[in-house]
Amino acid sequence: MHSNKQTLSSLSMFQALDKTEMDKLENISNIQLFSKKSHIIMEGDSRDAVYFIHSGIVKIYTVDVLGNENIIHYLRKDSMFPYSIFFVDDPYPVTAEVVEDAVVSALPIQAFEQLLFENAELAKYIIQILSQRIHLLNNRIREFCANDVNLRIASLLIRLTEEHGIRHRNGILINLQLTHQEVAYMAGTTRESVNRLLNQLKKNKTISIHNRKIMIHQIADLHHFLL
Repeated sequence: MHSNKQTLSSLSMFQALDKTEMDKLENISNIQLFSKKSHIIMEGDSRDAVYFIHSGIVKIYTVDVLGNENIIHYLRKDSMFPYSIFFVDDPYPVTAEVVEDAVVSALPIQAFEQLLFENAELAKYIIQILSQRIHLLNNRIREFCANDVNLRIASLLIRLTEEHGIRHRNGILINLQLTHQEVAYMAGTTRESVNRLLNQLKKNKTISIHNRKIMIHQIADLHHFLL
């Protein structure tokens, strides 16, 4: 595995730091390998670190009183989590579960907060990330407020192509293995509703599904649900 300094310097948010700042970051960081299905943090645990992903995929979610997941994000390299723990004493608001073996840096939260005080460029970068996430969550709230279930599912598929899409000759592959139940959790609907729409989209050749990965062949068909 790379040294802490080499690995951390590969992340976009830290590339503006000078050698002294990188050395300081190296001294407080802890790089760990997490295997699939392991948990990095648990909702309700005391906050002690902020995490940065070097490789792999991490699912961020909460659990309601009935035990249902509310999947918020699937995060990849260059992502930070959780977002809402800076300068507060609240516990972790989410659970982070590894869905593809991941290398992650853990930085003690108080030391990282001090680094933000000392480095305006890094603080600006973090604020930009937080602003982007707020914008994304606002869009999701609008989707959940829509009465049309098909609109919510179509909006979700479009968003997943933007966040996890890989272009192929015959379409865009959403590079995540997703069950119909996970799609339902993200769209705020039932698995039965997801089954119906995905089957319809497959019949219309708008999508295909292989090994639980969705290939979008005609993304314009999904946009029609938004009109």
